[in-house]
Amino acid sequence: MLRLRSLTMVALLAVAACLGPDQHRCASGTDCPGGTCEAAGFCSFPGAICQEWGAGAGSLAGTCVVDAGVDAAASDGGGVDALDATDTSDVDLDGVPDADDNCRAEPNPDQHDEDGDEAGDACDNCPVTASPIQLNLDDDDLGDLCDPSPTVARNWRLAFEPWSGTPSGVPGWTSYAGTWSVSDDAVVVAVSPNQARMQRPVMVPVGAAVFVDVGYTIDAVTTPATLAVLGPVDFDGSDKTISGTGCALRSDGGGMDRATLASVTVTSATAFSLNGLAPFDRAVTPPATGAIRLQRRGTANTCRISLASETLTDTFNSSGSVTQLGLLARGVGLRLHYLFAYTD
Repeated sequence: MLRLRSLTMVALLAVAACLGPDQHRCASGTDCPGGTCEAAGFCSFPGAICQEWGAGAGSLAGTCVVDAGVDAAASDGGGVDALDATDTSDVDLDGVPDADDNCRAEPNPDQHDEDGDEAGDACDNCPVTASPIQLNLDDDDLGDLCDPSPTVARNWRLAFEPWSGTPSGVPGWTSYAGTWSVSDDAVVVAVSPNQARMQRPVMVPVGAAVFVDVGYTIDAVTTPATLAVLGPVDFDGSDKTISGTGCALRSDGGGMDRATLASVTVTSATAFSLNGLAPFDRAVTPPATGAIRLQRRGTANTCRISLASETLTDTFNSSGSVTQLGLLARGVGLRLHYLFAYTD
């Protein structure tokens, strides 16, 4: 949908270019086909990165419209300027008037905004990193602040899970062990010596590299402790075996002061093995916030884990195609804030 919206913007810009300067003066929205009649009496039109003043606006022509000190692109993550507060229109029919909607072209009745940049998650091209301008030079699904290849249009959003609201269980995911629930804007897992495991399907284009980012907060820990992001994974044994590989944060003793970045291999419904790749240097006392990234290109995997202010990266190889993503926890009480999966 992000790609479709971008193409629509280009089409509207082309229409604007055909209008003469006098037609960029306006008294109402009907005077600005494909655009907006601003309070100053000039038309504005969707531009490459923001809502731009039309040709009749003199020295402002072609520059971003600013309303109440906020750039137009920041208003909805899609280049539509702020509307009059009395306007009751609702283009995306999500029950939120366009004047208040942080994502006017995509239905998002909960108005959730994970990174707080005023672009709703449903249309934010970089939903875990604040990007008010929503700059996207190659016009693919990912904004430049999140795009591994910002000048090559090959990056597509596979899934974004902000885990908001109060649903029953974790929508879209199948739990195979432990208790997973959504509460206070996160998936919550209670500390337990037993495994908690769940997975969800994902459709990856043939030959594409897969990135999976998961934000977490560790609230409690007993040892041995493990938090892992897996892909590929098969917890239900649909191919007659329980399997999975991925990246893990582990602790074998002494709390989180002996944390290690590791690769993980699931070997059965109750067992998995860990291969330590890189040790963290210092003690970290929960609650500790960080993120895990699993990056997979063919058989080459890169793990990047941040724990408090320290970040480690290492690599390993494994086989298999990613059709499911999995999460595994043992010995940690935690909150998972988001999962963001995309291609390169």
